[in-house]
Amino acid sequence: MDNTQEKRKFKWRLNLFDIIFIVCILAAAGFVISYFGFSGGVISALGSRETILYTIELQNMEGDTAWLPQPGDELIDRIEKGPMGTVVSVEVKPSYSMQVDFTGAAMVRSEVPNTLDVVLVVSAPVTITENQVRIGRLILRVGSRVYVNGPLYSGGGYITEIERRDAA
Repeated sequence: MDNTQEKRKFKWRLNLFDIIFIVCILAAAGFVISYFGFSGGVISALGSRETILYTIELQNMEGDTAWLPQPGDELIDRIEKGPMGTVVSVEVKPSYSMQVDFTGAAMVRSEVPNTLDVVLVVSAPVTITENQVRIGRLILRVGSRVYVNGPLYSGGGYITEIERRDAA
């Protein structure tokens, strides 16, 4: 047997390429877990699908923008860029805020000039798990701040009500 063809033992050594590869795999796993959410040991994308109605109050819309939302408009989440559902009904009402009265002794509710609030009832298909109600990556909770884009308008406000259609 020739000495030049000795059997060499393979010895693996960690190098820069291996480190970059491991970091990429961990980042991909982290992205998948954060995208679907990890809750109670079960990926929260698993759950029942149903259509719900929820209410968003867009606050302090200036000028004529309060009159732009119409039933049938498709809403998009301005932050996550995902669909939020279809507008079912629209109600426009005056904007109010709490102000200190002229004596400085009490807070009074006063109308904000040149602004209106818009109450939108939205229908959306959601995923319902034991812990949450979600539209894509948006978790619906009463009191959550949302920013929406409509066909010709955008606004910010709060989710004020969530109604499940099959609830009795």
